[in-house]
Amino acid sequence: MRGVLLKTGFYSLSTVIAVTASIIALAEVNHWSLNRTTCMPAGFYQRGTVPKHLKIGDRVFFCPPVNSPSMRQAMSGAQPVTQPAPATVQSTPTNAMTLTLGSAGDQ
Repeated sequence: MRGVLLKTGFYSLSTVIAVTASIIALAEVNHWSLNRTTCMPAGFYQRGTVPKHLKIGDRVFFCPPVNSPSMRQAMSGAQPVTQPAPATVQSTPTNAMTLTLGSAGDQ
C-alpha cells in the first residue's frame, strides 16, 4: 500500500513539474509575461519586439521600478493602481543638446 502511494505521489509530482515547465517554455517562446504589479491590470501580456534603436518622436511607455516608494505604496493597497507613463523620445545618445538658463521670454 505504501509503495503504491509513493509511486502515485511521484508520478503526480512529475506530471505537475512537466506541465509547469511546458507552460513556462511556451510563454518564453511566445513572449508572454505575467504582470503581478499594480502598474497595469494583473494578467498575461504578450510583449512586442524591442526596437534596436529608438528614434526621436517614438512613443514609449514605462512603469516606475517595482522597488520605488510609489510602487511599494501602490502594491500595498494604500494607493490606486498606477498606469504606465507615456513618453516621447526627445533625444538619443548621438544628439547634441544645448541648454540655456532663463525664462522663455528671454529669447
